[in-house]
Amino acid sequence: MNIHFTRLITALSLFAMLLSGCGLEVLVGLAARTEHQAPKVEKVTTLKGNVSGLSGATVSVLLVDEIIATGTADGSGSFSLELPKGSDYSNLLVRATQGSALFKTIVAEVKREETTDIGELDLRSTTAALLLEARLSAQGLDVINYPTEAIKLANDSLKQSLDSDAAMKAFMAIVEKVHKVAEGSDTDAFLQTPRFKFAADGKTLEPVVSGLREGIGSTIDYCSDKDLGCVDGNEGGNGPFDKALANAAQALNLPTCTYDKNLRLVLTVNLNTEILNGNCKTYNLFKHAKRYTGQACDACSVYIAAGVHQDSGIQDPKISQQLENWEPNRKQMYDDGTHGDLVAGDGIWTLSIEVPAPIDTSKACKLDTDCPKSDICQRGTCHTVLRIGYKYTYGLNGDVWGGTEEFPGNQRLLEVVDLNGDGIVARHDKFADEASNKDKVNTLAKEGATGLICFREPDQSLCENINPSKNDPDCGCKVDADQDGIADTRERPMDQDNDCKPDGYRVFANVQPLTLQCK
Repeated sequence: MNIHFTRLITALSLFAMLLSGCGLEVLVGLAARTEHQAPKVEKVTTLKGNVSGLSGATVSVLLVDEIIATGTADGSGSFSLELPKGSDYSNLLVRATQGSALFKTIVAEVKREETTDIGELDLRSTTAALLLEARLSAQGLDVINYPTEAIKLANDSLKQSLDSDAAMKAFMAIVEKVHKVAEGSDTDAFLQTPRFKFAADGKTLEPVVSGLREGIGSTIDYCSDKDLGCVDGNEGGNGPFDKALANAAQALNLPTCTYDKNLRLVLTVNLNTEILNGNCKTYNLFKHAKRYTGQACDACSVYIAAGVHQDSGIQDPKISQQLENWEPNRKQMYDDGTHGDLVAGDGIWTLSIEVPAPIDTSKACKLDTDCPKSDICQRGTCHTVLRIGYKYTYGLNGDVWGGTEEFPGNQRLLEVVDLNGDGIVARHDKFADEASNKDKVNTLAKEGATGLICFREPDQSLCENINPSKNDPDCGCKVDADQDGIADTRERPMDQDNDCKPDGYRVFANVQPLTLQCK
């Protein structure tokens, strides 16, 4: 073969190979090795409905407190909003406002790439939403924390109850009165998200945050129908509105949900410098965390260092590994609205993980002392429980203990028990608060406090040996040093307004429990 011809064939072959690598095989008649398919174009996810009597209203879709879509209802009240692509949605709040008037509804589920018709935003949907918000808040839940399946069932139940339950009908009549006055006003919306708590009797609801904006109650003639046992005319204040809301919310029977063998554990820690400690005193949050000038730094994050406690009945090294096994500045918490954090940049840092729920041993009991030291008495039987030790650090990833830990030498204690039955254990701490659940050198200034916190106080007989070294190491410790009726090592009601008074349980995180079934 002619050498020049051979070189020509070789050159053409190399040229074809180069073109093939660029996806240009067809230019030289080569068979394509792969078929190149255009990427799939995602369909639009749409939410549509109708605003009754508020044509031209601004309609917003909220996920927690973030507006993810907004638009305007047309002349007939109809609206259609496109939601951000790439996700299914659940537990959305849809709100329509015009001046001071507000209608809203709670949407359980919106499927990706589908059009969901939510029907009417009107007095009925608004009344139902207020009732559900109030009732859930008394259990420490925001709408986002409630299982989606349960939202569907609750919405269906409310549709019937609004026509049959006297307390709900009475409250809806008051919502209508508020709406009529609001239609003639052009200030902020009269209605707002209510927050309630259970009174001492465990049944009656009491307002923490009114369902009406401050001062609006004085403009409403609540009592013209004498449905609240008060005289006709302006009553002033928001009391009658909240009383009617409480009465109606108490009548709401929420679905019963069963939960997985695991619990959702939420830890939040407050890093705002104006907070008060367990003694209701201002204090220096950075007394020990001095590494970065003894104050907040832009590049710093809060971390948790933790592990399974030696007194825990559940001993699983995987849990300690999940918590970085007491390595400082490794397990990051979040204050950016992700990873379960509820509000970005509010100074409250969040961690959400799955941990084992107490395990039923079937041994009958009446008190914790009827069970082994590693167990608790729950619903009449001994349960083996998870206990962890932990503390917070503040600095940069990989920093050492020195100058970053909230306090040196000791730890916080947490017994993972769901006290309010929501499938979530929520512990709310304040950074460097040494008068809380700190196990030793606890600074709680309360009569009877000993400076020692423990999961269970030892039997007195174990603390009477003449030789102190032979006594139980927990002798002198307290389970409930602050004497509020709740073990200091468990989840607790949240103080939302920093007045040192509990405002009821609250998850304060964008999480849901690990639900098996709701009915």
